[in-house]
Amino acid sequence: MAMDVLEGSCKHYGVLYPMQTFSKAKTVDFGRIPCFVEASDEETKRTVRELAEILSDHVYEMSSEERQWLHVAAVFACNFANCCFGMADDILRRHGLDFGVMLPLVEETVSKLRTLKPSEAQTGPARRKDMNVINKHLDMLKDQKEKDVYRMMTEEIMKRS
Repeated sequence: MAMDVLEGSCKHYGVLYPMQTFSKAKTVDFGRIPCFVEASDEETKRTVRELAEILSDHVYEMSSEERQWLHVAAVFACNFANCCFGMADDILRRHGLDFGVMLPLVEETVSKLRTLKPSEAQTGPARRKDMNVINKHLDMLKDQKEKDVYRMMTEEIMKRS
């Protein structure tokens, strides 16, 4: 939400936006979560920042427009990635396999991003433009939605490689 939705409702207002995914079943370490603050005036900004600094070691000022772009990027990085994990889980379950076997791969992928740009960390058949493997995978997939996502992601990776 843009901060201006609060305009007119009170004299002093602001936003404290923790950029994190929250699930009821999983606690998070708030100290590691980046928090973004914005306020209607300097006094309120100091107050919101002080609150944010109690919660997190990573506090930044950010405008509503920048925060909207941050959120779009977060949807790609988190929500869409998790949807892909769900699709992988579906494929594995149909073939009697457990998603747990993917965790070391997923963890290494995320770990690489601490030192490499996403474009440098990209691997796989689309990065190599290995059409033999890509076509084999497409033949194996019977679910049309899975095929469509595979094709779309493959095309995007190939464009970026």
